[in-house]
Amino acid sequence: MADKVARVSAIEGHFGDALNEGENIIEKKLSIKERRSLYLFSVGIPKGDITSRLSIESCIGFILPDPPISVNSCEGIRGVWLQPNRWMLVAEQPVGNKLESRLRNSSPLSTIRNITTGRVVLRLSGNSVRDILAKGCSADLHPRVFRPETAMSTLLGHFSVMLESIDKDIIDLYITRSFGLACLDWLKEARNELNRRSEV
Repeated sequence: MADKVARVSAIEGHFGDALNEGENIIEKKLSIKERRSLYLFSVGIPKGDITSRLSIESCIGFILPDPPISVNSCEGIRGVWLQPNRWMLVAEQPVGNKLESRLRNSSPLSTIRNITTGRVVLRLSGNSVRDILAKGCSADLHPRVFRPETAMSTLLGHFSVMLESIDKDIIDLYITRSFGLACLDWLKEARNELNRRSEV
């Protein structure tokens, strides 16, 4: 069933209309787009329950990733490893609005939580995206290490975030809704500082 109520973004209105889906707030070095149309689900499978895992995998069309930083995907759904026996599923429209019921029906013993409204998802792109993130992140963000189709949970400044590498210059950032605006301010200031240094 489609959403009956329009989603309200945690960061809507703070930068004009800049963060509507597909519009930029920052250009060149760092472009930011809010990915408001995504659906996010936390999936927990009982330890050792192979039947439930196979049922979930049959429902989504791919094997749930096991390595801590791997991402698997198929037809508008991506699976991201969170911790042992727990994953996040990221679904595009129109797949996402029917996915929750499909997951619950396929595996009654699994824990399925819709976390869509509890997260802000920002797509960061630009030739300086990794340099800007590195200002507040101690993880190795070099493309040879943090490769496309991988993800990691880490700290960015004092924010707990999940980063997903989409391409060399494209990274999706997931953060708890209540910290979305503060994180956006941090990104903007980090971009501005990089600009100031390049002008010297």
